[in-house]
Amino acid sequence: MRPAVRITLTAASLAAIFQFPTPGQGRSVPTLTGNTTSAQCQQALHLAESAFRSTNSSLLWPISSAASPSKVVLRPKDRDISGGDALAHDSATFARFRNELNARVDILFWQTVPQAGMRFVVAETGHSWRGDNYATFYIPASISREKLLGSMEGHARAGTIAALLEQRWNPPLFLRDSTRRVTWLIDRGEPYEIFADWAVYVPGAKGLDRPCRITFGRHNTIGLAALPGAVRTFASSLDEALGPGRDEGTLQPTARIRLNVQRQWANVSVRPWAATERPYNTLAEVHAGSAEWSRGSTARTRLLRKIQVQQVAARSALASYYRRQFGINRPTAERMSAFATDYMLRHYFVFHGGASEFGVPIKTPWPEAVR
Repeated sequence: MRPAVRITLTAASLAAIFQFPTPGQGRSVPTLTGNTTSAQCQQALHLAESAFRSTNSSLLWPISSAASPSKVVLRPKDRDISGGDALAHDSATFARFRNELNARVDILFWQTVPQAGMRFVVAETGHSWRGDNYATFYIPASISREKLLGSMEGHARAGTIAALLEQRWNPPLFLRDSTRRVTWLIDRGEPYEIFADWAVYVPGAKGLDRPCRITFGRHNTIGLAALPGAVRTFASSLDEALGPGRDEGTLQPTARIRLNVQRQWANVSVRPWAATERPYNTLAEVHAGSAEWSRGSTARTRLLRKIQVQQVAARSALASYYRRQFGINRPTAERMSAFATDYMLRHYFVFHGGASEFGVPIKTPWPEAVR
């Protein structure tokens, strides 16, 4: 009779059997630098992790609840704030005033109870079809609304009052820590930045401290820089097909496509579960439109054929990357890589008459258990 064989299943062996990633297996996660013991920094990290692991293609939305004891007291109302007048606030922390004294500012959010003799103010100004501009101030409590508005209007008698953050498209998040009785903020960067760092600002004894930052990856660890060479080659040909985009006026459609594909490549590389932004066209529409685009042009026909060949190689390389980085099994990795390369193809090519569901999120084949 053979002796019994004792098998011990460790976390690593279970990960190998079920194809789940082990901790630190090439995973990109939000990283806190600076004062890692700060309560506010830990709460900001909680928000960053929730944003990173969400299925939304942007790290700016949705905004999850803060870890206790803080709560969000000033924030955007929705993902799309281009319509203006877009901030939700806690009336116990900020009073909202519509400005009628000058044309420079539309709305002020005025911290109701100063802290350490200082107060936060957010000024919202209508700008254009792209939305409002936001300026954030941290000013002595003795400064009146009239004086602040006069400074923003350029009145010499009001003096110059410097903004902490100015001419921002994305307003900061303000939070209120009920235990420490302090209002603090997170600057999450701008919409045109790819996975911008988050900076934490907390009132201190000698002014406003910036105890920490949160990063989601550097330029060489996210996006195309992190992906295999075959994927980068595929992307290069897609960019060539996109064209230079010169002399396109204020709307800059080609530049906007380029910015968006950078963001989507960042998601495909480190947040593949968040490749959920529905492209303007269906895959069938892109195939038909690109065939029409190339008709009659030898150069375009050659480029389109090159893209088709390169996509096959990119799909294989991306599947291997997903297996290596996330520990998912081969069939799942292959389904996801096929989805991701089609997804990116659709983001580069935009043709008139897109699907009626444009803007509605789509579901990826990514396993929910692996984030």
